[in-house]
Amino acid sequence: MMKWWQFTKERFDPFSHTIMIFLFVILHVLFVKNINHEVINLTASFVLFLIVFIFYFKLRLYDEIKDYELDCKINPTRPLPRGLLSLSEVKKAIAICIVLQIGLYLAFRPAFIWSHLFAIAYSLLMYKEFFISKTIRKHLTTYAVTHTVVTVFLTLSMFSFLREKSFLELLIDKNSLYLALSNWMLFNIFEFGRKSYQLEEERDHVETYTSLFKKEGASLLVLSQSILSLFLITRIDFFNSLIYSTFFIIILSLLILFSLFFVFSKKILASKIYRIFSSLYIVLFFVFLIIGFFV
Repeated sequence: MMKWWQFTKERFDPFSHTIMIFLFVILHVLFVKNINHEVINLTASFVLFLIVFIFYFKLRLYDEIKDYELDCKINPTRPLPRGLLSLSEVKKAIAICIVLQIGLYLAFRPAFIWSHLFAIAYSLLMYKEFFISKTIRKHLTTYAVTHTVVTVFLTLSMFSFLREKSFLELLIDKNSLYLALSNWMLFNIFEFGRKSYQLEEERDHVETYTSLFKKEGASLLVLSQSILSLFLITRIDFFNSLIYSTFFIIILSLLILFSLFFVFSKKILASKIYRIFSSLYIVLFFVFLIIGFFV
């Protein structure tokens, strides 16, 4: 247990991930409450939080295995390369995570388990890198967006759990689909932003968005995902209001400000602040949406 706790502290920070996942789940709970006009089921909401937390922890385990060979060369101090955990231990943990997710879902929403099985199935395809690892790893952006799209499947699974509707019903539901697609764009911002650096920070044999597209291109890539996310979220009637428009202008303005600072500054501090804000962007976005439900 101590080994796993050490791994979690290093590779899946409990504090930051708990906050992000809590906000992620609460947003969807409040969204469904607004649509269905029902009292929030606290027990079901807590179970959903556990399912989503385990799901994201499992994705972290996938990445540790997929990156193992490269980490042995360039990140030898990470948990697996230094021998804190073995590959077999991580694989067993993945199996346990999948069983726990399915078990919790079956205990509360057995009739809608297929929605979550779709999300698990897609995540397993990600784990196997769609069986074209040699090809897809050569295209960093394609690799990223085909992995972050799992958020769409997870969002629809969450709605299935909360709204007690099938996966197919949710696919044709405008509100559910737009929010799911918006979430996909949000997680792209996190992915693109965290791999953007100043020239002197770049490392040999490590591909980044700034090494591919320079700072200007990487920043525009992040900005495009923000604009797409905002466009999708405003297609939902509830979020098409003055209070939300104000929130969206604020968050987009902040992103543009930090992007300009990053692009025109050669200081490492500028890139660090940019990466931090790219990670915080999702949290701020969720916080603003949640606040809107009470204003």
